[in-house]
Amino acid sequence: MLPSCLDSLAAQTMPHRVLVVDNASTDATPEICAAAAREDERIRFIRHQSNLGMTENFNYALRYVRDAGFRAQVGVGDHNLFIAATYAFTP
Repeated sequence: MLPSCLDSLAAQTMPHRVLVVDNASTDATPEICAAAAREDERIRFIRHQSNLGMTENFNYALRYVRDAGFRAQVGVGDHNLFIAATYAFTP
């Protein structure tokens, strides 16, 4: 699911940025996301070394997008993944 989600976001032509914050997953998430970030400069990948808990990880992602100047937030998530894809429209 994650690779196809990142591929779909990478295929979008509308200007956007993608943030993936990994909450210390023990599966292939870090490798998948790091590879996607290397291939597409619009994708930013952050990995926590220890599990912060779902709420703190979510709050971290929201603080990051706010501080990075993202204009809008669209979240896709489950218990292990939060992806904040943001669109920066320029008039």
